[in-house]
Amino acid sequence: MKNAILIMALIFTAVSYGQRGEKRMEARQSMTPQQEASIKSKKMALHLDLSEKQQNQVYDLLLEQAKDRPKKMTKEEREKMSEEDRIAQMEARLDQQIATKRELKKVLSVEQFEKFETTMNKRKKGAKERLKKRRQDR
Repeated sequence: MKNAILIMALIFTAVSYGQRGEKRMEARQSMTPQQEASIKSKKMALHLDLSEKQQNQVYDLLLEQAKDRPKKMTKEEREKMSEEDRIAQMEARLDQQIATKRELKKVLSVEQFEKFETTMNKRKKGAKERLKKRRQDR
């Protein structure tokens, strides 16, 4: 009886833990571009110690970026994409990243930009590791 209760508790914990990530994704997808830009700019202000002017400039940049961002594609839509469309989408995303980086360089000081770059590189590295782990688990 104790084993059955323990197993049920473990199953319940695993299921609820997995759903937590889904809820975060749903919350992020339901945000308006203004909400998304506001939250991101405030996080950057805390992390990089931005001035009020810098925070407003970053907000404007992030708001423009959020409005231009295409909606998330479903798995079926991604599978139907041709190779040319996929390459065009990757190039557009990279062009956007380059433009954003240039704009941030104009807004941030040298020290702030270096700290931003370091943080982004750590995030990319962590994301790659999580993706690699997820692929291994399959």
